[in-house]
Amino acid sequence: MLERYAWPGNVRELRNTIERMAILTPEHLISRESVPVEIRTPPSSIPTGLQETRDAAELDRIGRALGQTDWNVSGAARLLGIERTNLHKRMRALGLSRKK
Repeated sequence: MLERYAWPGNVRELRNTIERMAILTPEHLISRESVPVEIRTPPSSIPTGLQETRDAAELDRIGRALGQTDWNVSGAARLLGIERTNLHKRMRALGLSRKK
């Protein structure tokens, strides 16, 4: 995934991204969810409108919270500072479900 990205900022952008992932990842292993959404999203599907951008950011943040709590929705809701029922609504609206 990192190799496929164009890296318009070259080495400086790569270094900053790696540092950001290392700082923001609570686990000792950097996972796919740790990679910023703009890098793991193919260029053709990068959101262009405000709502699309908001949904992409929300999907990324909710996905990270669920990953941190091993998909415990109540725990993820606490991390996000929202009600569990609201998190369920957003997950449904964004089409986010655990792949088994």
